[in-house]
Amino acid sequence: MARTGSAAITAELRRRIVSGTPAPGERVPSTRAIAREWGVAIATASRVLATLRAEGLVRVVPGVGTVVAEPSAGAADRTDAPAGSVPPWVRAGGPAAEPARVLGPDRIVEVAVRVADAEGLAAVTVRRVAAELGAAPMALYQHVGGKDELVDRMLDAALRDAVPPAEGAAGWRPRVESAAWALWTAVRRRRWAAEALATGRPAPADTVFERLTTVTPDLAPPVAADLHRTLVHLVRGTAVGSDPDLDALFAAGLRLLLDGVAVRLDREDAAARSTAPPWART
Repeated sequence: MARTGSAAITAELRRRIVSGTPAPGERVPSTRAIAREWGVAIATASRVLATLRAEGLVRVVPGVGTVVAEPSAGAADRTDAPAGSVPPWVRAGGPAAEPARVLGPDRIVEVAVRVADAEGLAAVTVRRVAAELGAAPMALYQHVGGKDELVDRMLDAALRDAVPPAEGAAGWRPRVESAAWALWTAVRRRRWAAEALATGRPAPADTVFERLTTVTPDLAPPVAADLHRTLVHLVRGTAVGSDPDLDALFAAGLRLLLDGVAVRLDREDAAARSTAPPWART
């Protein structure tokens, strides 16, 4: 059997639990059963169960083994939820803390952003957001795959409109300056966004890059790509700094970045002219 990573095994067991099979109180596969079914080492199987325990999906019962955790006492009554939106056993809870519609992805992200704004990114977990919504953690997994996906969605929501379409400005530099300050303002407003906007999270960065591309159509793709990546790093790195005047520091860094791009463009233009036939030089 082909070997499978712990993340893929965790995702499959999470899917089974959320779908209601096994149900709360029923045993989940043991480490040995996981190792046998997926052809992995015992250590890998142990990591899978540890992850599910950390997510609040399973718990250890002495003398029994690892079983699916019961819904939290505050889980909402989901009988009016759309079919398939939450596991059947979650819909059998007590009085609803909030309407079932709040378990849509937009509401989940909204609550997660609120937690991050108030307490920082470290406070955002699926379990914490579920508690804020009065839902069981498993219910949220119908909409988000885990904390990494949740943070990606939070960043996308926070930054998708951070770079407005370039209008009126002529030339690449004023357009980039306007876009850069818009992105900087959005990240400064939410400090957690700077922490989360990391190289390891390409999805939100891609969203920003796509919007930046619209303001630099006159730049050659290699130049534009270097500019976009460096600008995102400048925004993130400056925003998490401790300088007493971060706005001034960002302004200085942006000026140096754009000056460098201008020099590069001038050199490339000069090189192109020098290799052109005499009659084509201007």
